[in-house]
Amino acid sequence: MSNKLLSPQQCDLLTMAVERSPLIMKDAPSIPTRLTALYNTDKQKCLGIVPSEKEMPTHLEAVERLESAFSDLGITGTVTDLRLLKDSSVFYLHCRLTEPEIDCSTEKKPCIITPEIILRNGFNGVVLFGLEFGIAIAPEAFHCRISTEPKAVEPYLRTFPNFVARIREFAASGIERLANQIQIMQECHPEDLTDFDHLTAYTRKRWSNLMLSEYYQGAHGTVTAWDRFLLILHILSKREGYTKRRDYELQMSRCFRLIWALQLQ
Repeated sequence: MSNKLLSPQQCDLLTMAVERSPLIMKDAPSIPTRLTALYNTDKQKCLGIVPSEKEMPTHLEAVERLESAFSDLGITGTVTDLRLLKDSSVFYLHCRLTEPEIDCSTEKKPCIITPEIILRNGFNGVVLFGLEFGIAIAPEAFHCRISTEPKAVEPYLRTFPNFVARIREFAASGIERLANQIQIMQECHPEDLTDFDHLTAYTRKRWSNLMLSEYYQGAHGTVTAWDRFLLILHILSKREGYTKRRDYELQMSRCFRLIWALQLQ
C-alpha cells in the first residue's frame, strides 16, 4: 500500500532552501538575542523570525510525518487541497481519509460525512507545524474545519506518538461523535443553540452586504440547524478566500457544537 500523498510536481512545489540566521543586536552584537531569522535562499526573502531553540520542519518533512502516521495506522487518504501562502512561508494540506464514511442522510436530503485531516506548517512564527481536523460533506462537496491544535506543537521531533494517536482517535471514534451531533442538528432549530446569537453578530460584523443579503434570503427557507449550517458553508465557498474561511469555520464549529463533540485528547 502506497502512502505517498503528493505527486512529484507537488513535491517540487514544496521544495525550497531554508537557511537559519541568528539575529544580533545592533548596539551589542556580542549579546545573543535567542531569535533566528528563517530565509528562503532561492527568493532571498525572510520567511519569519522564531526562537532559536524551536525545531522547524520543512514543508516536505511535515508531509513525510503525516505519511508515516498513515503508514503506522494502515489508513489511506486523498489530497483535496494544497495551499502555499505568504511567499510559501505557510502551508496547508487537506487530506480526506478513504474511510470511514458515515451516512447522515435524512428522508429529505442525502448526506455522507468523511473525515479530513488538515496538516499545517509555517516559518512565520505564527502558523507552526501541527494537525487540524475537519469533515467533508457530500453531495454538497463542502468541507469545514472543526478543530485545531494549540499553535505550538513542540518539540517537533518528539511528538510522533501523540501525532499518530490523535489521527487514530479522530478516524476511529471522533467522526462518530460528530455524526451524532449532526443528527441532533438535523432535528433542532438554529435558535435552540446557545451560541447562535454570537454567530449572528459575528456574521453581521464581518460579511459584506452582498453576503448578508444572500444569508437572510436563504435563511427563510431553512428549518433546522443543519440547514442553516449548510447555507453558511454555501455562501462561504462562493464569497470568501481561504484564510478568512478558516476563521469563520472555527466560529461555526463552536456555534453548532461540532468542536465540542469532537473532544480529542
